[in-house]
Amino acid sequence: MVHNILQQFYMALSNNKTLFTYSTGSIYLGTRTTLKKLLQPYSKNCSPRTGDWKEVKTFSDLKVNELSYIFSEHCTMPALRRYSVFTDELWNSVELFHGNPKAWLAGKLVRYITRPTQEFFDAMNKSAAKIDFTRPIVGLHIRRSDKLSLVGEYARSHLFSDYMKHVEEWYGKHEMRKAMEGSRNKVERRVYLATDDPGIWNETLNYQGYVFIGQSQFTKRASDKATRDTPYGLVQIANEINILSMCDFIVCTLSSEVGTLAYEYMQTLHLNAADRVISLDAEYGVSGAPVDVQRVLYSHNVEGELSLRPGMLVAGYQQWNGYFNGNVHDKVRRDAGNWKLYPSYKVQAIPPPFALKNGKLNLVF
Repeated sequence: MVHNILQQFYMALSNNKTLFTYSTGSIYLGTRTTLKKLLQPYSKNCSPRTGDWKEVKTFSDLKVNELSYIFSEHCTMPALRRYSVFTDELWNSVELFHGNPKAWLAGKLVRYITRPTQEFFDAMNKSAAKIDFTRPIVGLHIRRSDKLSLVGEYARSHLFSDYMKHVEEWYGKHEMRKAMEGSRNKVERRVYLATDDPGIWNETLNYQGYVFIGQSQFTKRASDKATRDTPYGLVQIANEINILSMCDFIVCTLSSEVGTLAYEYMQTLHLNAADRVISLDAEYGVSGAPVDVQRVLYSHNVEGELSLRPGMLVAGYQQWNGYFNGNVHDKVRRDAGNWKLYPSYKVQAIPPPFALKNGKLNLVF
């Protein structure tokens, strides 16, 4: 829901329009409670006016229609294109101090969109106050339950040891930095665990050198749809996201919106938090598709690999072995079965192209 609103916010900003939302409920709130009970309005001075409101079908409709409304959900995560509000000038300026401009802008807007009402804010603070948040601390989010069973989800199960490998690596580097600074104090390896699988807490007993903290009682409620999808469950999830964002580092799966929101929130707490997350599945962006666009610098013609010619645009997944796996930019989505490897040193990352003016709103770029 949040990222759907985020995309609408991009559209409004790009077309100099005021955004109003009319969500009448959610799986957590039912149909009687609206977002007004939870989130502050985007503006306290604006209200919709009467007139000829027309449904938006394509991006160009936003230019033509003075009064526009959107019913359907569309691209819900940062994608291979960007909205015109993120100009080349702004992108280049952000890139001077931040490693992921898309996450930087998304973080600013998501924080604004989700400003809680006083009642919601107090409820989250009451829950967060019970947590001993002594640093250093690594946030660990493991979502299983519905993320693994729902149709259309991209997630797959990962062993707890797969997550802990990255936690151990982060603490190893942290202790090395402290030693180089002259510190002789022993570092207590603390982990904030957020999960909907109660069995994970039993697995933590195998890691004697770590202190695991979290809300184990909420884990039990989160594992059951009947107790998770409630107003109190929503407060708990919002609190988990907020706490994860305040950790020094996050290990998660970015195919989950919880992990993505925590990473975006984190961008508002640091000048550059681009590298403060490691994901076991998707990169930051659309699940199931590459998220970075590159311009080819040098020709490449090797049998079995993607043919490249200078100037063409490609997009692919980082393989961390000197190669990307992808395709020509405009074929990435519709020709996913023919992705091929291509060398990373022959391409250069560029800002994503702007959204197509005649593109449909439900198009995942």
